[in-house]
Amino acid sequence: PPTGAVRRAWSAGGACQVSTGVAHSARGARHGAQLRRAACAASVSADGGSARGAGVNMNGAGTASPRAPGASVAQENTQERQRPQEQQEGGKKSRKRRRRPAGENFGVLVKRRDSAAAVALFDSRRAAGEAIAMHELDALLFLLRTEAVGDAATDISAAAAAAAAAKDKADAEEFVGSTIGQDAAQERVMEVFDFMSTISTPTEPAYTAAASVAVTRGDLKRAVALLREMADARVVAKHRSYSTTLDALADEGEYDEAVALVEHMASSAVEELPATGFELCALLRAAAGANRTAAMRPLLDRLLNDVSMLTPPQGEALARWFRESAPHPRHLAPAESEAAPPASQRQEDGGAAGASAGWRVSEDVELSAEGKCPFSGTQLEAKFLSDAEYAEFSTRVEALAEKRASNPEQLAALKQFLEHHGPFDIIIDGANVALFNQNFAGGGFNCRQIENLVAETAKQIPSARQPPLVILHESRVSTAMRTEEGRRVLGKLKKQGSLFATPRGANDDWYWLYAAAIRGESGLLVSNDQMRDHLFQMLRPREFLRYRARHQVKYDFDGKNTKDNRLGCNLHNPKPYTECMQVARDGATWHVPVCNEEDGSVRWVCAWHAADEAAG
Repeated sequence: PPTGAVRRAWSAGGACQVSTGVAHSARGARHGAQLRRAACAASVSADGGSARGAGVNMNGAGTASPRAPGASVAQENTQERQRPQEQQEGGKKSRKRRRRPAGENFGVLVKRRDSAAAVALFDSRRAAGEAIAMHELDALLFLLRTEAVGDAATDISAAAAAAAAAKDKADAEEFVGSTIGQDAAQERVMEVFDFMSTISTPTEPAYTAAASVAVTRGDLKRAVALLREMADARVVAKHRSYSTTLDALADEGEYDEAVALVEHMASSAVEELPATGFELCALLRAAAGANRTAAMRPLLDRLLNDVSMLTPPQGEALARWFRESAPHPRHLAPAESEAAPPASQRQEDGGAAGASAGWRVSEDVELSAEGKCPFSGTQLEAKFLSDAEYAEFSTRVEALAEKRASNPEQLAALKQFLEHHGPFDIIIDGANVALFNQNFAGGGFNCRQIENLVAETAKQIPSARQPPLVILHESRVSTAMRTEEGRRVLGKLKKQGSLFATPRGANDDWYWLYAAAIRGESGLLVSNDQMRDHLFQMLRPREFLRYRARHQVKYDFDGKNTKDNRLGCNLHNPKPYTECMQVARDGATWHVPVCNEEDGSVRWVCAWHAADEAAG
């Protein structure tokens, strides 16, 4: 029952504070409402409703307030229940009111491509001494850099077309597309960068924008200095941070400076940035511009060993180099080749004067199923790892698997399993198989697909040791074993010792790759996984790509059921050639794979010296 103090507060009809009635949250408001209803009921029964007769309510803050004439107790209770929601909505509205108007929001102005308004906003807020957040300055620099280093008219035209085509027509109506001129934009980028430096350490986008403007102005020394300053400031860089400066050094033929910058990326950056195909192609251009013929073959060897598979832009850059800058093939032959001239002659002849003479290049070559190039007539080879390379590859996979494991003893369980039940020539990525083509309503983890594929390996790969080993994550196994089909299929595999459950906290990708790798040349991995995940990028590209090309077996379930093959399972053995960069021993023919990252398809850049054709 309510205390006497509460009853006295009601009967007095004044704005008295109830000690337990202060409720700013929804929970407090509900508690206050319960007190008020209890007080009301008690006052009616005790003194004939003196408080109600006075027409008093208790408001959300716990104080007394008049009740509207004629309002019933039920209406009062409904109003009390609504108050917490109204208070929450009021808080949301107040937060919305604190947001800056569109004309005072850098993000909105960037979306509108309104450089003039963005610069004016920066000036006004800085003059007023108002704090400007780092992310707001990054947005402003993004807008200004676009105009400072590129074709503002083209960019604005493209942005306007995108806005007009947007589903939200308000975007098209709000689009402005104002500019301040390229020179002014360059000045403003450096001004904003300097202002950011007075607040805190500039961000990576800020350093990248400032370096790009320095390049546009022709001040390559300033650009390089900014990139080195970024590393000294412990700002995490990206490949894009260096790309504009490196591209400019290559155009100028500043080979030594370009090499130093690439080495800085790999050694001095906060996070190591190994050279990609873009950086190596830029160094090739720089070497050609500086007449450094002797450096070209080592750079191509780095492409062969460290990259091997290029992206489409990198493939275009390499094709352009062969057309415009590549020396005579004898300068590109391996050093041990009979076609290679002495090192002294490599530096003396060739070079820019005779560059690209006789080279023919095609950028979109599709090989035959056997691996024959229709452009040069060359038959590409199957490239295997040596015994030493197999051992090094499996050791590296093992080290990375242990490093990625949450428990150092997790991989030891697989090793013990393989020693007890192995060896296995065929390793199956169980999750990849069970989830194949299951992205439809009612689809899910299909154990029958694992069962059918296991059976087909004996028929379609009879030379391999049977049965295959299926590797599945422990969570997948435990979930599947709750179903009758899962218990039948996985129970059979477990009974015959051909199912390994990856422990919790471990990545099963490393387990099936390790189990296949330790079998050396005889190991086969059944999976449709493209293995483009960042985890696989931790392996050396040359060994990994060659291993994948020679040891990955892909599959499909085409629905063409037969009596013996219930799900129509087909296995696709490795191609008769290896999808890696290949070069003739005389250096006259080059084939470079280019991978489309969207669908995984591979096309080839073929560079073939015409003199070789005449000799043939």
